[in-house]
Amino acid sequence: MRKPLWIRLLACLAIFAIPVTAFAAWEAPYVEDGISRCIAAAKKLKDVSKFGARSDGMCLVAGFMAVDGTLSWTCKLKAGKEYIFVAAGDADVKDLDLEAWEAKEMIAEDKGDDNVPVVSLTVEADCSVTMKMKLDDAKADELHFCVMVMLENEGTGGSFKQLEKVAKQLNEACAKINEKGNLQFDQEGNTICIIASLLESEETKSFQRDFLKDTGYMLVGAGDDNCKDFDLELHGNGKLNTKDEAEDATPVITVEPKAKFRGSVKMVMHESKKPSFSVVGILTTK
Repeated sequence: MRKPLWIRLLACLAIFAIPVTAFAAWEAPYVEDGISRCIAAAKKLKDVSKFGARSDGMCLVAGFMAVDGTLSWTCKLKAGKEYIFVAAGDADVKDLDLEAWEAKEMIAEDKGDDNVPVVSLTVEADCSVTMKMKLDDAKADELHFCVMVMLENEGTGGSFKQLEKVAKQLNEACAKINEKGNLQFDQEGNTICIIASLLESEETKSFQRDFLKDTGYMLVGAGDDNCKDFDLELHGNGKLNTKDEAEDATPVITVEPKAKFRGSVKMVMHESKKPSFSVVGILTTK
């Protein structure tokens, strides 16, 4: 039986010398709502298009932003493969747009007056494309949680129910730790704070992000029901910074940089019964 993830997170609070005290995990319902809405849209697209979750990179990214804010994610796309990108926000999001940029050229967009934009894309040559979620309107002038799911016509499948389940489990665990200590999903400067990928046994995928000086970070991983052994590693400045190699599906690593650096986070699937949705949440003391 798996140990609850939030118990492992609670033990990590001592690393940051954070007192165990009460905080309102205000963002948890918004995170769950945004995840549910976007994955529901992805399920409908999968049923119609027969596409599966993107397998050649990350398949879900999410974060907080204010009205007029932008959340960006750059992904490497393969020539000739068809991709569908769908985004959605929490219940207060009224108008969310989605753009695809190659270098300085916008190559696709959905700027309709709705909150579930969809972009279909096929590139002629292997390239990097930056997807931009733009929040044009919302009910309140505050941070809103927005999610983007990526599908492809050669997707290995994977159950979106499993993706939704493990993402919500991660959110629930992080909400519990937020209530006990001053850690929350990273909300600094329209930053991605939840990332998911579909991983097979012995497969590794990486993403990069900035880690700021004198800020405590906790990276929390969770694999779906198919996952047996999932690890996280953080590399920066040409060396391994920290890693979690425990033989379980819930890796946790922490770092408190003395100087800003660009880090590479490796998601390492050692063992899984079948391709497993693995999710990483990025929490910060700031």
